[in-house]
Amino acid sequence: MSSLNKNILVVSGLYLPGWKGGGLIKTVVNLVENLKDEYNFYVLCGDRDLGDTMPYDNIQCNRWLERDGYNIMYLEEDGNNPKNIAGIINELNFQVLYLNSFFARFTVNILLAIRMKMIVPNRVIVAPKGEFGWGSFQQKITKKVAYIYIGILIGLFKNVIWHASSVHEKKDILKYLRVSNDRIKIAIDIPIIYREFSNIDKFENALEFSNRRPLKIVFLSRIVMEKNLLFCLELLREISLEIVFDVYGPKEDPEYWGKCNIAIDRLPSNIQFNYQGPVDPNSVQLTFKQYDLFFFPTLGENYGHVIAESLLAGTPVLTSDLTPWRNLQEKKMGWVYSLNERNRFIQLILDFARGRIEKDFYSRKSIRRAVLAHLASMGDLTQNRNLFIN
Repeated sequence: MSSLNKNILVVSGLYLPGWKGGGLIKTVVNLVENLKDEYNFYVLCGDRDLGDTMPYDNIQCNRWLERDGYNIMYLEEDGNNPKNIAGIINELNFQVLYLNSFFARFTVNILLAIRMKMIVPNRVIVAPKGEFGWGSFQQKITKKVAYIYIGILIGLFKNVIWHASSVHEKKDILKYLRVSNDRIKIAIDIPIIYREFSNIDKFENALEFSNRRPLKIVFLSRIVMEKNLLFCLELLREISLEIVFDVYGPKEDPEYWGKCNIAIDRLPSNIQFNYQGPVDPNSVQLTFKQYDLFFFPTLGENYGHVIAESLLAGTPVLTSDLTPWRNLQEKKMGWVYSLNERNRFIQLILDFARGRIEKDFYSRKSIRRAVLAHLASMGDLTQNRNLFIN
């Protein structure tokens, strides 16, 4: 069977037009968009965005809809159960089931349907997407450990192929699951849609850094513990210079936002804090262009699409060493420190605010050119193609 005739069902609770899931959505969208000319993709997803109580507007649910090169079905909430999903899957001859997320309700229901022999698939791939990284795994850890224990006990994960996005994620999977090495396939997350990849020469007119003061710092991400906004706020308390600190993103975790609010109230008067709300995906790069520095001390990223977005806007990044972006300083795109090195974060911000960075740092245009060259070097899709080959 040629790849062009291979039917692949991609199951992802979140998909377009949703956007609140951030990188989880971008990663699976990029997979489909880059390989849809080679495989016959079907996407099964939920009918609403992350945290929403209402479905998307003007979208037909529970039926296959044609898109540009693939088919998609938005499933209503009450249809997300093993019996119903098994019926959908059994209607078509899928050679591969690709499940985007390990702990998602969709994945659990499909694995249960397989265990009960309601579905007999040829190949099942589960992509945890960073869920075994400690920053994410510690959330609701008791329930997760119980699910893994019971799943192993009843053979729920038997014969599953695991998609690890890096060597680091492979180690995380091996840490929590009884999986043999040969059941884990490493394929880097596709960071961009290569057929729409812009030529670097288009960025000749990129905005340069201004000499404005105070320094403008941005945090743009979902407001949850693993994105570590609280670290930013606590660290900025120790900065004595004038700083504008704007935060964008959905308040996904109200309890965590409450802790952040306490820290916000304790900021000194020289730190001008503004919560700006969520950002439309089409406005992310435009938003980043307004700032001198993206401060993102994340507890762990499977890829870090938001880092790429900032760099594409020419805005340097100050982040933790818990992402695949380990060489930012070498390529003059930003700085990477351990979260235990608080003083290095503080000193970098102080140096930047005092104007000691720009003269040694490349221009916005150079940052954009560097990240475009970096992304272009990741254009080999072979590893992702090989996921779908028996």
